Amino acid sequence: MVEIAQNRQSRTNLRKTRFDNKRLDAAGVELLTLSELYARVPARLLLETERVEFFLILVTTGGCGEHLIDLVRFPLQTGDVVFCAAGTDSAVARTGWP
Repeated sequence: MVEIAQNRQSRTNLRKTRFDNKRLDAAGVELLTLSELYARVPARLLLETERVEFFLILVTTGGCGEHLIDLVRFPLQTGDVVFCAAGTDSAVARTGWP
């Protein structure tokens, strides 16, 4: 834990990603498939580590891959669920999806 905290402190130049959907601001929740996310955000940006300023729940419904949270790789396969707390550093590390 200490090593991760130290690494997070040194990563001050990360892009900060905020929840921004005027239609859904009141709910504060938006459901997206990976394909819908790729349609909105260039894949190269998803591969870069960013600081998410909202809660992120990843539900793997098919395929496999890895997600990086605070410099820790989490392997994903069908049926896995990962929770990222607001303020964590997050990136798609590898994906087996199209």
